Amino acid sequence: KPKVDSSFPTPAEYRCQEYLSIINGVKGLFFYAGSGQKDHEGKPSGLLNKPEEGHWDYVQKLVGELHEFSPVIMSPPGTEKVEVLPANGPIEFATRESGNKLYIIAANKSPASQSVKFSCPTLANKKATVLFEHRVAPIAESALSDSFEPFGVHVYEIE
Repeated sequence: KPKVDSSFPTPAEYRCQEYLSIINGVKGLFFYAGSGQKDHEGKPSGLLNKPEEGHWDYVQKLVGELHEFSPVIMSPPGTEKVEVLPANGPIEFATRESGNKLYIIAANKSPASQSVKFSCPTLANKKATVLFEHRVAPIAESALSDSFEPFGVHVYEIE
């Protein structure tokens, strides 16, 4: 039973939760919609009963993104060693290889903005497209530098 002060995740939190799961190795995801659940007042609750408050439109968009990206999610981890700096920061990441491309999937598990560098010799002279954002991340020498909003996620495709 949801508490008085409970709330639905924000769109950024939904996306971060799903990508952190992928980074940590899951191969399947589902969303609990809370059908039949009651709120603290005994009224119908859950995502489908409160679609605006629960960001249902965004959840549907996110599911489409994850479906589109699923072949990469199911691909094997990258063989290249990628390091993140700062190493003890709140950015978690994983790599995947699919076709001739390396993917870096990264998520900021913090409510604070972060700046990081991903370093790997094979990044030199490459281009990093940030999927689902329609932009390119800068790579200088063998390091990709980028910023993350609170609970931000970036998916880099390196050719």
